[in-house]
Amino acid sequence: MKVSCTVWSRGKDGDNIKFLPIAIKESGGVLQFESLLTGKPFTEVKQKYFGHKRKKYHPAELLSPKQLELIDWAEIKRNHFEEYKQSLEEIMTEWNAHVREQRILAFAKLLIGLESMKYQLVVENIQNQSEETQIPSLLNDVLTMYSCRRWEDWALEARIIAGEAYRTAKLENNQMANALIYVLFSFQHYKQHKHSIDSKNSLIKVG
Repeated sequence: MKVSCTVWSRGKDGDNIKFLPIAIKESGGVLQFESLLTGKPFTEVKQKYFGHKRKKYHPAELLSPKQLELIDWAEIKRNHFEEYKQSLEEIMTEWNAHVREQRILAFAKLLIGLESMKYQLVVENIQNQSEETQIPSLLNDVLTMYSCRRWEDWALEARIIAGEAYRTAKLENNQMANALIYVLFSFQHYKQHKHSIDSKNSLIKVG
């Protein structure tokens, strides 16, 4: 359900009026709207109104409606709030897995971009990925990791993906024009392989 919110452009008779649609049905919809309007992170807007309270929020409670939607918890929060409240640890585990997976993809892109000397193109691509996946710090995360002397395990996994993409691109096109596309292919292969291993481990635990 969407309603129109009347916003005065100057605040006196005769001024033009703009009608801005606000999705108020979603939990946190108004805060999400202010976040979009001001360009501030959802957590910053939420803390603006609730930060003065002494209540400590679980990290999962600070995830925006869009972030929850990406891991399939937004509808549960709207329609089954008690289940949502009892599942905060599970939600945070799933969000952290989402962030880790997107870091792997972004880092693999960065490595290929540096190798193919298309740094600016890759940076813009990662910025778009950051927006789509609702991880504002994504570009900074991978650039910071690249500058570290010792890479974490997710960065090492990304290097394997980038290496596979690099070898395929070199075989298909010496100019590596489609290197980023091969990163996506290699990443999908990595996800399928990981899912297969996770499924086998689950069967072993059950047995």
